[in-house]
Amino acid sequence: MLYKSGICAMEALGRPGRAAKVGRALIGSGQQSRVDVLRLLYNWLFLVGLLRRARNRPVVELLDEGIYQLLWSIGFAGDERVIPDYSSTFLVGPPSAVPLPDVVVAVEAPLGLIQARMASRKARAGRLDRMEAAERQAALVRGADLLDKLLSENVGLGGELSGPLLRRVRNGGSGQLEADVATLVDELASLAE
Repeated sequence: MLYKSGICAMEALGRPGRAAKVGRALIGSGQQSRVDVLRLLYNWLFLVGLLRRARNRPVVELLDEGIYQLLWSIGFAGDERVIPDYSSTFLVGPPSAVPLPDVVVAVEAPLGLIQARMASRKARAGRLDRMEAAERQAALVRGADLLDKLLSENVGLGGELSGPLLRRVRNGGSGQLEADVATLVDELASLAE
C-alpha cells in the first residue's frame, strides 16, 4: 500500500495540472459517489506512474489491468457518455502526459462462457459477482458495448492514431486460445528484441 501511495504521490506532485484535469473529468463522468471518484483517481495516478516507470527501464513488463481496463472501469461505473466524452481527456496529450503501453491485448469470449465461469467462481469480490443473474446479464452486455467503444477508432486504439498495437485473443473455442496466444507470444518476443 505504501509503494502504491508513493507512486500516486509522485505522479500527482510531478504533474499537478494533469492530475487535476483527470480529477475534474472523473467528477464529471457520472460516478456513483465521491469515494468512487477518489478510488478511480488513485488508481489512475498509480497506473500512469507505473507505466511511466516502465518506460524508463529496458525490460518488458506485463500488466493484467492497464490503462484501457481502467478506462473501461470508469465507463462502466459512470454514465453512458463517459467513453466518447472523456477518452480524449484521459488519453490525448504529449507522450510525457500519458505513457501508453506498446501493446494492448483484448481477450474475447462468448457471453455464455463468461457467465458460466463467473457462476463457477467461489469468490464474490467483483461488482459483477455480487449481482443477480438478470442484472449481471445486462451489465455484461453493457460492458461488451463499452469495450467496443473503447477499442473503436474514435477513442484511438482501433484507428490509425499513434497508440498501442491492439491484439485480440479469442477464448471461446477449442484451439483458438492456444493459437492466438502462440501468435501473440511470437509477436511480443519480436517486439522485445
